[in-house]
Amino acid sequence: MLNATLVKGLQYEGCLVDTAEDGETGLQKALTGGFDVVVADLLLPKKDGMEFVKEFRAQNKETPIIILSAIRDQDTKVKLLDLGADDYMEKPFSFGELLARIRVILRRVKCIEHTEIMQIGDLFVNPLTREVKRNGKFIKLRKKEFALLSYLISHQEEVLNHAIILENVWDFNAKAFSNTVGAHISSLRGKIDKDHKRKLIKTVHGVGYMFSIR
Repeated sequence: MLNATLVKGLQYEGCLVDTAEDGETGLQKALTGGFDVVVADLLLPKKDGMEFVKEFRAQNKETPIIILSAIRDQDTKVKLLDLGADDYMEKPFSFGELLARIRVILRRVKCIEHTEIMQIGDLFVNPLTREVKRNGKFIKLRKKEFALLSYLISHQEEVLNHAIILENVWDFNAKAFSNTVGAHISSLRGKIDKDHKRKLIKTVHGVGYMFSIR
C-alpha cells in the first residue's frame, strides 16, 4: 500500500489519491473507480499484488498498474509483466522516480487514446475501441499485445530491437526482460498472421522485429 509520504507527495503534485489497506479492498476500489493509474505494493495483505493484477485484468480493465516491491527476483517480475503489470519499481526508490514513471504511462495512454484508426492492407486497428480485424475477421488481443501491435505499426518498416520495444511498451529493464518480448511477438504473430499468406510481423534475425506489408 502507499505510505503517507507518497500520498502527500502525489497530492502536492495535484493528483487525486485514494488508498486501500489491503489487496481485497484495493481491487474493489480499482474495479469500480475511474482511476488513471493504479500503484500497488506486491506484498499486500488478504490479496497480494500478483493476485491483484491477475484478477483486475481478468475483468478486462485496462488501467495501467505500477507494482512496488523490495523483491528483486526476476521470475516474479516476468510473471507480473505477463499478467498485465505496466511497470515494476524496486524499493528503495525516490518519489521523483515514481512520479516520472506515472507521467510516462499517462502520456502513453493519452497518446493511444488520440491515435487515429489505422488501415494497413487488410488489417484494421482502432486504438480507441481496441478493435482489430484482418480481412474482416475480428481478432481478440490482450492489452500488451495490442500495445505492442500499435507500436510496431507506428514504426512500420523500421527494425526495432528488444530494448527499444521494452522501453516504449513496458517500461521494464531491457536486459532482464528481453525474453518476454519474444514471447509476446510469437503470440501476436499467431493471432495476426496465422492462416494468412502475407506475414506482417517479421523477424530480422540478430536484430529485432519489424511490421511490414512488403
